[in-house]
Parts: sequence; C-alpha cells; structure tokens
Amino acid sequence: MMAPGSVQRAGSTEVSAAMLRSAAAAVIAALLSLLVAVPAGASWRDQAMEVVRRSTDIVREKHLALLDRPGAVSRYTVWYAADEHRLYRLDGDAERLEHVIAVCDAIAERVLGDDEALQRAQAIQLQSAVMELVQIRRGLVEAGAVSDEWLGRFDRALAAATDQIIAHVPERETMNRASYGGASCQAMLAEFPEHPHAEAWRNYADAVWGDWTTHRDTIEDGAGYNALWLLTMLVMADERGEPLAPPDELRALLERWAVQVTPAGTMPDYGDTYFHVPTALWCALFARAATVLEDGRYERLARELFEYRRSQFAGQIAEDPSHMHWLAWACTEPGPEEAEPELRSTVTRRVDRYGWTLFDKLILRDARPHRGEWPASFAMVNLHDMGYHGHADAGAVVSLVRGDTVHLHELGYHADQDRYHNSLLVLPHEAPFPEREREFMAGSWNHAVLDLRRPFTYTGRSAPDLSRIDALFFRIDDEDATNLEGELRFREVRLAGPDGATLLEELVGEPGQWSNAERLEEQDGPAEWRSAIAFTDDTSSERHWVTWQLSRPVDLGAFERIELMWSLSDNRLDRQIGVQFGLQEGEHTQRWRIAAYPAHREVTACELLDLERAAHARIELRVADRGGAAHRQLRQVALLKPRGALIVRDTLFPEGSGVRQVGQVWHVEEIADRGDDWFIARSEVMYPDRDVVWRTEPGEMLLRFFPRPGHEVGSADHALVDRGREIAQRWAVYDRWSGQLNMHFPRSFTCLLWPLEGEVPDCEMLWEDGERCLLRIGEDLVLLNPGGERVEGRIGGDASFCWAEMEHRRLAHCTAQAGELSVDGAEIKPAGERGAVEFEGGRG
Repeated sequence: MMAPGSVQRAGSTEVSAAMLRSAAAAVIAALLSLLVAVPAGASWRDQAMEVVRRSTDIVREKHLALLDRPGAVSRYTVWYAADEHRLYRLDGDAERLEHVIAVCDAIAERVLGDDEALQRAQAIQLQSAVMELVQIRRGLVEAGAVSDEWLGRFDRALAAATDQIIAHVPERETMNRASYGGASCQAMLAEFPEHPHAEAWRNYADAVWGDWTTHRDTIEDGAGYNALWLLTMLVMADERGEPLAPPDELRALLERWAVQVTPAGTMPDYGDTYFHVPTALWCALFARAATVLEDGRYERLARELFEYRRSQFAGQIAEDPSHMHWLAWACTEPGPEEAEPELRSTVTRRVDRYGWTLFDKLILRDARPHRGEWPASFAMVNLHDMGYHGHADAGAVVSLVRGDTVHLHELGYHADQDRYHNSLLVLPHEAPFPEREREFMAGSWNHAVLDLRRPFTYTGRSAPDLSRIDALFFRIDDEDATNLEGELRFREVRLAGPDGATLLEELVGEPGQWSNAERLEEQDGPAEWRSAIAFTDDTSSERHWVTWQLSRPVDLGAFERIELMWSLSDNRLDRQIGVQFGLQEGEHTQRWRIAAYPAHREVTACELLDLERAAHARIELRVADRGGAAHRQLRQVALLKPRGALIVRDTLFPEGSGVRQVGQVWHVEEIADRGDDWFIARSEVMYPDRDVVWRTEPGEMLLRFFPRPGHEVGSADHALVDRGREIAQRWAVYDRWSGQLNMHFPRSFTCLLWPLEGEVPDCEMLWEDGERCLLRIGEDLVLLNPGGERVEGRIGGDASFCWAEMEHRRLAHCTAQAGELSVDGAEIKPAGERGAVEFEGGRG
C-alpha cells in the first residue's frame, strides 16, 4: 500500500489548470479594480457605497427594459429602484429620481389595472418589497417630486399590495417572508395610521413582532435566512419606534453569529443557503449593528465580510440588487472606529418558539486577535437538527478554514438529507449507501422518528398551540413529486416520552375517519392505514393529501417525539423530500418531511475544551435509524490550531441488535489524488456555472481514514438533483462497515482532515479501544480519551485529551487536559487536580 507521504503530486495537466485559474483571477481582479475604484483613504463603507453605485448603473438598463414587458414587476426591480433612490438622496442626481418614479408608475399600473391575474401576480412580487416602496414614497414626498394625484394612486397600490401579504403569507409559514411582511405592515402603519385597513396590518405586524419578543431569538436555521430575518426585524424596530432589544440582549444575540466569521472573512453556510451567498447580508447586518450599538467590533467584522465578498464574487456583487440594497441601507451612515473582537472557541445555543434551549453551533477557532506564528484556523459543527430552512445535520462538520482558504464547506441549499452531510450514517443492511440516489425502496417499511420540539414548519393566523391535536395528516410536497402515483401505508403510530409510549390507534373511532383512505386489519400483525396518493407535474391532485381525524383531541404535553412506520409504493420524488407527516389543531398545522429525514439525530450534550494550540469537543447524540433501532453516538472533534488539522472520531454505541451499515461520510469538491485509505481533495467552487474567483489558489486537503479490519473505504461522484436539473456535484468519500450490531461492542471510525501546504504527513493509528485512541501524525501524537481513564504508553496518565508536538523526536510543546501526564516517559504534569496543560518543552 502506498503511504500518503509517497504520493506522486500534480502533473502537467494540474499545472496548466492552476495557471488558467491564476490568469482568470488576475483578469477579473483587474476589471474589479476599475469597477470599484474609490479615492485613496476612503473607508470601507465608502467603498461599499461605490460598489452599490456601480452595480446600480450596470443593472439599470436591464430593469428599466423589464418595465415595458408584460407581466409583474419583479421585487428585484423594486430593490434596484431602492438603490437608485438612496443614491439620489446622496448626490441629488435627478436622472436617478426619474428612474425610481418609472418603476413606481409601472407597479401602480399593474396593481390597479383590470387584469385580476396580473394584479395578484404583482401583489405576490411585492410581498418582499412593500417596505422599500414605503421608504421610496417618503423620499418622493420630502423632495416634492410627485403630485397629490400621483401620490393617491400610488398609495392605493401600496395598500392593495399590503393586503395581499395578509391574504397570502401566513405569519409563520416561512419566517423570512413573514418578517418581511411584518416590516412592510409596520412601515405602512407608520405612514397611514388611520387607513381603513390599518387594524389588519397592525394585527399582522404585532404577531410577527411577538414571535421575536417572546424568546429574543430567530426561529430560522439557515445562514442567509438568519441574516435576512434580523435585517428585516431591525427595519421593523425603526418603524415601530422601539429598539429590537435592550443593548445587552442585542449584543448577546449577535455574539452567536459574530464567532462564526472565519479567518478568511466569510460566514460559513448552514441550512438552505448557497455557498457564501449570505456574505453581503451579514456584512450589512454587522454594519447596522455597529451603528446602532456604537460597537467597533461589529464594524471590524462587517469590513472583513465586505472585503472577502468583493474579492471573491466580482461578477455577482456588481449585479445583484437583492444584496446591494441592504448594503446601501446599512452603509449610508458612518460607522464607529474599528475594534478587534476577542472571539474564542464556543458552543452557541438558541431558544426555539416553544421556549426550549437547544444547542446551535460548535465553533473551534483561534483566539482573536491572533498572536501566534501560524495562520488562523476555524471549524464549525452544526448541532441543531432541522428547524425553518434547516437540515437534518445534527453533529455534522460544515466548515474548515485555514488562513484565507476555505477547505471544507457544506453542500448548502441542496443538502436536505442527512446523507449529504459530513456525518455518521446508520442505515439498514439492504439500503443503498450514499453512492446511490434513492434513499428508500418502494414498498419497503421505513421507520421515522419526529421530534415534537422541532417541526419542519407550521402555518396559521395566530400563534399556534399544538399541545392538543385533533387530526394527523400525510401529504406529498407539490414541488418535489414527479408524476407520482401509488399507495401510502402507515402503521404503529406512537407518541413517546419520559413515561413511555402511547399507541394513537387506540384513540381513533370507527374505520373511515381518514379522507381518501381505508383501514386494513392485518392478520397476525398490526393494523395499517392505506391511502391512494397521486401527483403529476402539470396539475395538482386532490389525492396528494390525506387527513386522519381523531375521535377526540390528544394532549401532547407529556411527549417528546412521534414514531411511526411508513411505506410508499412509488419513490419518484425529485429531491427525496416529498412525504410529509403532520399534526393539526383547528386551522393550525405542524409538519415534518419524513422521506428526507429518515433518521432522528439529536445532540443531547456538548462539552468543549479550548486550549492555546488545540480545541477538543465531545458531542453526544441520540440517533434512530430507519430500521427502527435507537443508538447513542459519540462524536469527538479536535482542531490542531497551528496545523489547521481536524480529527473526527465517531463511536456508535448500539442500543439494540440488527444487521446495519454504519459509516463516516465526507463530501468534497474534487479529488486530486487517492490511495487505499486516503484522498487528497481540492477546494474549488461549488457550482461551475457560478462566476466565483478565489482570492488565493484553491487549497488542498488530505482526508485520511484509519479503518479497522472489515471496513470498506470508498468514494462516489455525486450529482445532486435540483427539481429535475442535475448540477455537477462533489465527491462523497466514506469509511463504511456492514454487519450485525451488538450492543456490547461499539463501532468507531476516525478521519483526519489536514490542509496541505507541502508534503503529505505520514500518519497511523497507534492504539484504540472503544472511543479512545492514540494517533501519530508526522512526529506528533494525539490522544483522545474522553472518559479520562488512565492510559500507559507514549502518552501516559489520565489525560482526557492531549496533543504532543514533537520536533526531531523531542517534545517541543504539549497541549492537554489532564490530572497527571507524561510523554515518552517524561513527566509533564504530576498527579493533582485535573486542568489544562500548556507545556513548552525540549525534553526527549
């Protein structure tokens, strides 16, 4: 077997590709320097406004041309007009004002015209733009630029568009739309407090605002959507004339995201977000926070995000008004003097709408400001499972950065399934592992566990209380089925909690309570409910939704989750997320996608150790697989800060027996080289059709597995499907074991991720026992011993974690948590109270 250290590296083809990339980067950088040229000494906010100015000039012809075409005026055109309006207020250019009025004219014409279909289409487009139109209106009035007659017509259009928000956007269906709608209603109230529809607008705005004020937290779980929610809520706070929160509370909320700004100057993605799309949104958010709180730490983070965005996304930042208008909103005012934030590794938490405190993110990073001799490093693990715009990726590693290079990022918007995350999978023996598209087989029974505290989404006209339900339902997602037709069956629906489980079938009345369904009595088996479900691409079918009305309401207060078995005879679902299971109480619903989330993954504990040169965390998860078995998983993550290397060790403790597949799965963008148990991955762009230019040459990273006998190391070239459109995708690499699980024998998997700057290090597993192991990486030694049991050998004592940096077989530095410690027989820490060890050595 070829050792990683003896790999033959890049040939002429690779060199040629690198030269092309470098040349392309130079050309675009030159164009960018012309695009955003600003006077010497200008602040970053001046530079941001100059980017907004150039962007607006570039897209003007496109958006004005759209006004002459039939159909609705897009919200993107409204955002373009908002940028023109802000720039007019800065420089007084009357031509910009003419363009703004032209957009407003076109909107009023469509909203107040005779074509009802166009009216509705236009109102839907304005659901995310009324707020900006109100701000434009104020400027037009202040400038005396329009007549009373024009203003009356435009005001009627604004009112009609606002009414459509209330009619078509449930307050909490998707929180970014709801917060935009709330801010729009609040702006209309400030402008027209005596309007006949003001009470309805007020009720909507108060309901959205009430979601925030109850828990002082978002209920989003996507990087871009969290930023958008906070931005719209800050606008709403201005319109209400009250602060979003007291300064200390607002800082506490912002700190969760402040620690997520990487050394490269970007915000890692998580949830439904395209790679690096939210960078401009977070730049605007931190800039606004710096102004509101007069806090220079946020000013520093905003500048870093702006500089990264400008350098990496030259084409996109010049053309996208959806981001430009937020930059313009945040940067028209001067900011405070910059201050370096003191940010260290941390575990962040969030509060959901039910008042539960949940783990959110695990951040492993160098302290800021960084004073070491090595480039700063950063890693992030997602701890929150699902939620609005979230994914089933509890415990998944979603980012690894060293210096200016992003070596690992999650799959973003298309990563709806847990098999698309860098995590540990537990699948039935016969189920396809990640190299195949289908996650469930038609006609087979699948086990689903749904956390009552973490629904996929819910709808209703007021804050729902689903502690008592009167119906259950299944449905097919309209957007995800592909000419699907077949039978949906389910059985063994249970409510589970601390006091055990209750079978819901005991509560149903006579057969026939299901619409479009029938009950089957299986001989010598559990009762089943069967329903015909169908969906076609061009027309929606009434049979894609079935409801089970309970004979009496059920109190969910004592229960934590729902368990059920389900089967679908047809699995033609575009993104494998088409089947939903839900609860209903009156007009309120709460639902979960169960085809996409076959496994229940919940982080039950997370402990962090942050030392000078390393950070170590142990994450405990409760896992339920599709075979119906429950397991406990221990994930250990160690970041070696000078190297930027990440060690991830997963141990599965089965709580039942059965034949299963278990494996660590990692997703990378390109494989440059490989061996029997290692891969060299190159970080490129996520989507080749996106114009993305890296500030530095793409980084390379070693992924090194340490498989035990009986394991299989493999890879597969993935192509994700986005509603029928295949996108060139990254590779999945894995270390997999298949066989009979035994509750007395845990299964462990270990992977090393090493950002490469030269030779590939030689490394090996020296010793392992359950969740414990001793690794050699080059000369260095790493001990993972989470229980703190006493060990003897090259590293001795009761250290729970230790990293010994060796130079020429002599100890140069030791970072550890221990009660006593020795390295190669040399005592580092005598027996005593357990604590951190930072040892500068020279001992051999």
